Amino acid sequence: MAGPKKAKSIRPLIACITFFVLSVAFVTIFGLQVPFSPVSPDGLEQEAPVQSDDLPVINGYIQGGLDFPTEPFPEYMKVFAYNLDTEKEYWVDSGGKKTYRLEVPPGRYHVYAFLDVMPTYRAYFNEFVVSGMEPGCGMGQPVVVEVYPGQVTDGVNPVDWYHYIDDRFYERHG
Repeated sequence: MAGPKKAKSIRPLIACITFFVLSVAFVTIFGLQVPFSPVSPDGLEQEAPVQSDDLPVINGYIQGGLDFPTEPFPEYMKVFAYNLDTEKEYWVDSGGKKTYRLEVPPGRYHVYAFLDVMPTYRAYFNEFVVSGMEPGCGMGQPVVVEVYPGQVTDGVNPVDWYHYIDDRFYERHG
């Protein structure tokens, strides 16, 4: 007579199921990252992925104060930022306020204030402004303003209505 049948252990089955569930959870949470290979499985070379130009650019901001040599303060002053690399201009109307904030793409800029009623005058943010507008301090050359993605470049005050900039500068910068 044969003895009773011995029950088979289910521990290996539980271990396999646990391993499978943990593997699926790990891949789901952390993702499966496969490094790029320049050779496809069929042996043909393939090009590396290219970043799309359609991705949004993260802009930065230029902000500062405004002033004018006479009262009352002009109601329709505009502030322009001229991109030195792309030669594009961006502007904002101050709305009669003595401060402004202008959203622009990252880059290098010259910044100036402008009044439609005075088309030959531009108040630049320049060396004279940076030096505190003291007589004999600084020249009237515009200061290059650097703008970085997602950051605010503050203290850009285009308030020098006094310095003349030669015609060659206007020919280059509009």
